[in-house]
Amino acid sequence: MDSECHVSCHSQRVINRSMSDSEACVQQKHVGSYGELKATLWLMDQGYDVFRNVSAAGLIDLVAIKGDEVLRLDVKYSRTGSNRQGAGGKGCNATAQRSLGIKWLYVLKDKFEIADPPDAKGRERRKCMICPRHFKASIGSAHTTCSQKCSAEHERRRRNESRKRRVLKRAKKREQTKSCVICTTSFTTSLSAKKACSTECSKENTRRRGRKACEEEKTCVICESMFTTTKSKKKTCSDTCADQHQHNRKVERNKARKRKFAVYPKTELCVVCQTEFTATQRNHLTCNAKCAENRKKTRSQKFRVGAQTKCCVMCQKAFTTASGRQITCSDKCSEERRYALYRDRYGRVRRATGNTVRRHKKRIQKQKLICPPDVPFQNGGVLN
Repeated sequence: MDSECHVSCHSQRVINRSMSDSEACVQQKHVGSYGELKATLWLMDQGYDVFRNVSAAGLIDLVAIKGDEVLRLDVKYSRTGSNRQGAGGKGCNATAQRSLGIKWLYVLKDKFEIADPPDAKGRERRKCMICPRHFKASIGSAHTTCSQKCSAEHERRRRNESRKRRVLKRAKKREQTKSCVICTTSFTTSLSAKKACSTECSKENTRRRGRKACEEEKTCVICESMFTTTKSKKKTCSDTCADQHQHNRKVERNKARKRKFAVYPKTELCVVCQTEFTATQRNHLTCNAKCAENRKKTRSQKFRVGAQTKCCVMCQKAFTTASGRQITCSDKCSEERRYALYRDRYGRVRRATGNTVRRHKKRIQKQKLICPPDVPFQNGGVLN
């Protein structure tokens, strides 16, 4: 019994320390009326006309009217807390209040808050601080975001704001008064290298410094007038002279191109039949279309190898080649070599297509030969 009395007295002392003198004198049975009176005074300060419920029980404690706005309020008072957790529980009439559009007015230690009634699980509807979505959170909880993504974004913004406050605080300690180098206006800055009071003065200062560094006088190649510039490749004084200079260069290039081919038409010798003809261009080397076709056939003759006697790699017969790369004596040997290489590389025989089969059948019928056993078409079974 003594321990229960000690706990009760300790709780009462904590409550008394957290309340003002007027709140500490209020008896427990009058706490609800005291909270309604505080809410009434706050609403009247906000410009509302307030009407109280005279019955002992009901869904609505106060009705506040301001113009066309009508608030139906149920007051929840907390004697000690600064959050909503100590101002009433889930509320047995919360479902009916939500259907009637009644709001809960939280009378806390240092502020007043109006919110929707919680649901059956004691959760209230809140708006996310980052995105426009709404979410449900327990009464008194510190949740202000709807998801982990929004929570991370809120934390990032909070760190950035904190960093900005620290930077401004340090910068305020280093503030000094300077005179602008352009307009001689006094300004306050925390940057030791800043010399101009505004963006315009800073640009002008940069322009002057660059002009002093590499400024030089030149003569315009069009109007021959003197001008000052900081660009080493500039040759004209204005845009008009620049356009004229570009046009003159284009005309000179065209004249040089015409001089290059000015010798044509002239008399040349055909490289095939050695007949004289009149050439109109530099690439005209033949006198007619026939000589041009003959030249096209024999232009790579110096890279070709003449007729040679070789031994066929398949049947070991001697034959005369038509080109330097030929190593088989006939199409049949060439076909057998191709299939032998395929069999050595992949370990199997490639199945012949319909056109290949017809071509070989025609060749066999013409030569009156029987396909030897090493021909891959028998293994494929397409000739049977």
